[in-house]
This record gives sequence, structure tokens and C-alpha cells, in this order.
Amino acid sequence: EPSGRAGLETIIIGSLHPEYPMSLRTVEQSVPKLHRDQVPDVLNKLVEDRIVLVDGTGKYLLNPVGKDIAA
Repeated sequence: EPSGRAGLETIIIGSLHPEYPMSLRTVEQSVPKLHRDQVPDVLNKLVEDRIVLVDGTGKYLLNPVGKDIAA
């Protein structure tokens, strides 16, 4: 069970890959059902922080340099 937003961010970042884009629905499946409604907001924040990228089809990718930016 994730503890708050940071826990959800950790789960979401862990589910994403830099080369294989994932749809919002797929990302939501990696999060406990109770917290799935929070996934869009958390993803938007991660995109703002440049930890996650959105490709031309609206799918999500881990930014390969995002961890360096966030550090």
C-alpha cells in the first residue's frame, strides 16, 4: 500500500520504461485500485517535473535523464 503521493510516484516511476510507451490505463493498472483515480494528477506532476515524458500518441515514457534532473 503506497504511503501518499510520494509512494504513488515511486510506483508509477517504477512501472514506466524509457523505450516502451504506456497508456494511462496501463499505468493505472500498476497502482492499487484504491489510488487509481489519483494517477492522472501524479503523472501530470511527473511530466511537469520532466521525470516522465509524453509521446506523440499521448503515452507515457520514463525520461532517461529525468532522475538526474530531479536529483
